[in-house]
Order: sequence, then structure tokens, then C-alpha cells
Amino acid sequence: MNLKEFINKQIIEITAGKLFEKGLAIKRDFANAALTNTNPMLSSFIPSETDIDLFLGEINSDLGVIRNTDELLAYLKANSVDSSKLFSDGANFLAGLMSQGAGVNGMTKSILKLQFGSEFKIQAQQIEKIQSIIPKLGDDESLATLDLEDVDYLLNNLLADDLEQLRIFLTSNPNDAEKISPNFASLQTSKSWATKMHAAETIKEYFTEFKEPNFLGDLGDLSGGIDSLKDSNFKHDVEKYVAITNTVNSLLILVSMCKKIFEELEKAAN
Repeated sequence: MNLKEFINKQIIEITAGKLFEKGLAIKRDFANAALTNTNPMLSSFIPSETDIDLFLGEINSDLGVIRNTDELLAYLKANSVDSSKLFSDGANFLAGLMSQGAGVNGMTKSILKLQFGSEFKIQAQQIEKIQSIIPKLGDDESLATLDLEDVDYLLNNLLADDLEQLRIFLTSNPNDAEKISPNFASLQTSKSWATKMHAAETIKEYFTEFKEPNFLGDLGDLSGGIDSLKDSNFKHDVEKYVAITNTVNSLLILVSMCKKIFEELEKAAN
């Protein structure tokens, strides 16, 4: 097996694993939402564990017939969702999702399309980044003769764009910087992919546990629904929140891919 074949095989396996993890996270999040929500109308839209399992079953069925990364990328892109449009063009965005999930459970399916579609979009972007290192190392390069230092260098370079976006955010938000700067530094300088992974997970946890509840609380205080954001001063803050959240998610997915690929290459080399 040459380098291209090896990395593409890893990409397919990693993607399937990340989608399984996403399914577990969605189950947990919606289970918590069902417990805390007191609005009967909203409760009817919250996907149940059965809804999520059925939706995951459809995804797994689709992935089961995918033979290579070209087909995988085509599938991810075809089912991607740009979550930022929920705030820039809320009514039309939701109408488009609803039209794809028409029927009795239309809203429930639309919610799941949004959840997984956002993940698909990020994964497709990160897969293309990973694939960009293959020609630099040589498509037909033997794993036995591969220079792991070169691989490590190229994988680390892939993090640059997301790290720069995170650096800009931390520069403008000193309170957040105080909490996560040590982890940001680990992502920049650590030579261990395990350490980088822990740092990326910690940053993600910070946004999930502290930033997200504050954002959702502010959003819930708006009158006029999502479309009111078009004329709201809050719109700019929402766009910034969505952008940095996507960056954090993107960074975590990319670090996990890089870690897995480097570790598997180390095993193959030995």
C-alpha cells in the first residue's frame, strides 16, 4: 500500500468514526434539551433517540456503498449545510431544510439535517486539507521509506489557518484568552499530537460549557424570531459567534484526523 492509498483509507475510517461520535453527542444534547424544555410545542420538534438512530442508519447505509475518498467528498458536500445562513437568511434557510424533510416529521428531520450537515461541511474541508499533503510527499511513496518528520511538519502546517482565526479571537476577547491561552499555546508548540488533541478538546469544552449557554440565552431574549437578526445590532455578534464556533469545531476535527494519521503511519513504519 502506497502513501495515497493509506491516507485515503484512514480518511474513510476516521470520517465514519467522527460521525458516530457526532451521533452520540446529538443524542446526549437532545436528551438534555427534552428534560429541561417546558414548552409542549418545542418538545414535539426535539428529535428522539429513535429519530436520531433512524437518521444515522440512513447515513451509515449511504457510507456503506462509498468506495473511495472522491465519492466520500461528493457525498459530504452534497449533504453539507452552512449553519451561518440560519442567522443571515433564517426564513428561507429553514424553508429549504423543511422542503428536504417534508412530511409528518419534517421539522425533526430538518433539525437533524442541520446538525449533521454542519459536520459534513467541516469534514469535507478538512479532508481536502489532509489530501493536500499527499503530492508533497509523493502519491506512490512507500510507507517504509516515508520520512515521518516531513509528515509531522506538513500536518502541523495544516493547522495554521484555524489557529490564526483563534488567535485573532483571543486577541479581541481577553476574558476568553485568560481561560484557554495555555491550550492555544499547546496547539501551537507541542510536538505531541496527543497533547494537541487534549488542548483542542479542552477549548471545545470551554465553548460548549460557557460560551454556548450565554449565546443561546441572548438569542432567546430576542423578539421577532430569527429574522429579527437582519435588523439587529445583535446580528454582528451572532456572526462572530458562529464563525469562531466553526473554527473551534474545525480545529478539533482536523487535529483528530492529523493525530490518527500520524499515529497509524508510525505503526506502519515500525
